[in-house]
Amino acid sequence: MPPNIIRLMSRPKSSVMLVGLLLILLPALAIVQYRWIGEVSAAERDRLESSVRSASDGFASDFAAELSRTAMSFQVREGFPENGGAVLQRYQSWLENASYPRLIRSIGLIRTSPDATPDFYKLDMRSGSLESAPPPPEVANLRDRFRPGPLNFSVPAETMALLVPIFRGGPAFGRPQAEEFGPRSPEDFRPRRPDELRSRGPGGGPGFAVRMEGATLLELDREIVLKEIVPSLVERQFSSNNETGYRVAIAAGANHPQIVYSSQGEWTADDMATPDASVFLFGAPPPPPGEARRGGRTRGPGPFLRGAFQTTVLSQPWEVLVKHRAGSLERAVEQLRRRNLAISFGVLLVLAAGLITVVISSQRARTLGRLQMEFAAGVSHELRTPLAVIRSAAYNLRRGIVQDKEGVEQYATIVQDEARRLSDMVDQVLLYSETQSGRKKYNLATVDVNEVIDRAIANLTPATDIDQCDLTTHIDPDLPPVLADASALVQCVQNLLGNALKYGKTSGKAQIEIATEVDRSSKQVRLSITDHGPGIDAADERHLFDAFYRGVRVGSNIPGNGLGLHLVKRIMQAQNGRVSYAPVSEGGSRFTLHIPVAQ
Repeated sequence: MPPNIIRLMSRPKSSVMLVGLLLILLPALAIVQYRWIGEVSAAERDRLESSVRSASDGFASDFAAELSRTAMSFQVREGFPENGGAVLQRYQSWLENASYPRLIRSIGLIRTSPDATPDFYKLDMRSGSLESAPPPPEVANLRDRFRPGPLNFSVPAETMALLVPIFRGGPAFGRPQAEEFGPRSPEDFRPRRPDELRSRGPGGGPGFAVRMEGATLLELDREIVLKEIVPSLVERQFSSNNETGYRVAIAAGANHPQIVYSSQGEWTADDMATPDASVFLFGAPPPPPGEARRGGRTRGPGPFLRGAFQTTVLSQPWEVLVKHRAGSLERAVEQLRRRNLAISFGVLLVLAAGLITVVISSQRARTLGRLQMEFAAGVSHELRTPLAVIRSAAYNLRRGIVQDKEGVEQYATIVQDEARRLSDMVDQVLLYSETQSGRKKYNLATVDVNEVIDRAIANLTPATDIDQCDLTTHIDPDLPPVLADASALVQCVQNLLGNALKYGKTSGKAQIEIATEVDRSSKQVRLSITDHGPGIDAADERHLFDAFYRGVRVGSNIPGNGLGLHLVKRIMQAQNGRVSYAPVSEGGSRFTLHIPVAQ
């Protein structure tokens, strides 16, 4: 935090104003963050939709390109071949460059004529010979498959083949790319004669006629497509979206599609009905008039395979379905929005907590500073009193005011008691400094509790205070020895006895009880010091063991610096013990030392 704000915090009025200002700003900041996160979520939704559509379209394009490369390798433009050698040569050339050499299961040739049924020949892929065979039923309407319009999807589910036309004629024959025929539209392929097709020249110029003489039937291995080609394309197109987690499936069929591939998990009917994105690979049903997209679905290729001139796919319609692993893009964006809200409001809560902590710390710092000032004033006052007595006694002795032996001894006793009092105060301050810094070391050993009590009573000063109290003891004769530092434990008992003498007086006399007992369950000795004075105010109880704290009802004429109970607490904690306080029902206070029993 900047120094100028810290200086403001050190001033009560300034700190209150600053806290109020920040408390007003925090809700405003929360509103701004809420709206900003809403805009970020909307932008993220648009980005995800664009990304998944791009990946789906890329998948469809790559899939079509893979099949198109295969079809282009077998495209014949010089008319129906006289033998199978040319086709076998094309097959061997395709094998040398094919990414999936096991894709083609068999090759067949279909010869068409205007007035007769098609002739079907099956190619021997080893010798190159052509064997006549009955044509498959799905190629019976061969010419219809190369005309615009919806396909008849009465293809067996397990069938997957490419139907590549064999044609002759046209200025573009012999060129390597089918796209050189120029842009095409369904009107370009209306039959001019029963055995002719019409195409349009580049730039929409006059068209040219091509004569179809047959087709090459490439039977594909469906398992290779589903287990090798499709997973490779999924990895290529959707691997960059792993952080968003998409599931990809392929549904085959027109009326009742079935899942034939899934990248992860099962797809329910609801999943298939509500994908985040989809695109038909081939065999797309005709779209409604004027509608290209509906329900997240992208219309893919129709009868013809993109990139290969007039090549069609004999198969059930295949549709790529993409769905987010969270259930939907909307749910994924909502989860992201909730996470961002939680993080942003968590940051605001941390800021608010930090602000409150700074305010509390500044208040405590001011309180501590005030207590330290009062401590310094109290110590100065406490030091001044015995010093004044010592100086006065020394002056009288030096001037010879007191000359008899009894008077000199009395003055010497006064000087000794006041010097001892000074020494005790200095020792307390030094002990507080050592406990705060952690330099104080304790020598834990076996200690007799009775000896500790006797030493503490003997050390009380001034000795005349003992004569002004009724001191009774209830010591268990079977007390076991305790594990403690003897000097430190004497200091604790002495501090508690001193407080009882100072604050436990009624009618000028204090009644003090010292009692001990053994707690077998916790293996501790409890040493209690009870006075029957006015007791401790309820407002002071939570500050009893704070440094420099003195009760609100303590008069300035009672000596003390507010360190006694604090030192008792720190010393007992350092010896694996503790100190507790309890009010006495008849009036007064009871402080108990809990000391571990020596093993």
